[in-house]
Amino acid sequence: CEPQKRRLQRLGLPAVEDGEQLSAEQRGHFARLNIDREQICWGRVVDLNDRMLRRVEIGHGPQEQKHKRITEFAIAVSSELMAILALCTGLADLRERIGKIVVANDRQGNPVTADDLCVAGALAVLMKDTVKPNLMQTLEGTPVHSGPFANIAHVIELILDI
Repeated sequence: CEPQKRRLQRLGLPAVEDGEQLSAEQRGHFARLNIDREQICWGRVVDLNDRMLRRVEIGHGPQEQKHKRITEFAIAVSSELMAILALCTGLADLRERIGKIVVANDRQGNPVTADDLCVAGALAVLMKDTVKPNLMQTLEGTPVHSGPFANIAHVIELILDI
């Protein structure tokens, strides 16, 4: 798939149609993301403001015992996905922008993107209805759509609405 071809190119590996054409070392380099769990920057979001969730330790369940780490919850409007939603020009653009989201760094300090994890398409499908206009207006009749913070983000309605 295209994200995997881009990953091959970024890693300096030859573009091949069949993974068997890569050497064992090249396949290992391609397949192992080596994510540094202390460098995961993709946070969780929730639609309420609870200051107690700004710093939480996860990984206490029986399946995650060896993977404890500190993380945080932010409010949904501060999510990178909300900024992408407000700037996208359509579903294909949404998918492309989501693919570029950096979710973590690997142990060498290189960025790991949503495309590297092959989840950008799934995220775009989950958000496909969000690009459809939903008109809300201010008291002055100014259209408002999308949801990034108006005081610190770009102050526009969804580009598709313009």
